[in-house]
Amino acid sequence: MDKAKVLQAATAAAIKAGNLIKSKRLSGDFSLSFKSGVDPVTSADIESEKLIIDQLATIMPGTLILAEESSPTISTSDMLKPLWIIDPIDGTTNYAYNIPYCAVCIAYAERGEIQVGVVHAPFLNETYTAVRGQGAQLNGHTLIPRQTTELKMALVATGFKGLRQGTAREIAQLEAIMKNCRDIRRFGAASLDICAVASGRIDGYYETIKPWDFAAAALVASESGARVGSLIDYDAATGIPRELVGQEFFVASAGVYDKLRALLQVPD
Repeated sequence: MDKAKVLQAATAAAIKAGNLIKSKRLSGDFSLSFKSGVDPVTSADIESEKLIIDQLATIMPGTLILAEESSPTISTSDMLKPLWIIDPIDGTTNYAYNIPYCAVCIAYAERGEIQVGVVHAPFLNETYTAVRGQGAQLNGHTLIPRQTTELKMALVATGFKGLRQGTAREIAQLEAIMKNCRDIRRFGAASLDICAVASGRIDGYYETIKPWDFAAAALVASESGARVGSLIDYDAATGIPRELVGQEFFVASAGVYDKLRALLQVPD
């Protein structure tokens, strides 16, 4: 696997898909429906995902795919094989409501380890890229997280479950942040929140999310020097590779990672 070629292909596909969803949003040429409850999907999601899959198939035909809309499930054994992980629009609610904070995400993994990640935000004209062992960039510029070591200066982002599905633990976590940290933000696109830690815009982010939400961005964050993990201890018995576990996903700049993780580990 030539990582440079994989990055080139993933970046080209993400930008092409970004142009598509941007055009659809600006013209209003898309439809909105719901997969379950208030979990939205647009026709632009479907078209974007197909475009990406078709593009990637030209360079690595037959590679397994984990994608939010067309193939959202995969066996734990297949997670160890060469794998594309795709989110055609991360932040679909934002997209549907004409909020520009959304992104196209493409990651490539082997043996359960993320090798290449691309997060492209078409409305913000920002493209985050990372190759394992080679650092992370935003529009070609090296990313460096914030260097704060004090919780009181930490700006933290998160996301919430669907309507009226919040838990007492989530509320307790919010209270802990409000009492001990600089402030809290809720932007609505996990991948961009994770990349915001990498770029030094915020200091931490936590939420239970899916692999397509975080895979590409997690590599961007770890390659920038931020720390990526979970609020819960890794359980190898699940068979899910450590880097593809989204349960209570957590990322923070190195200086506050341990302190913030401890703060957020409130009881159920």
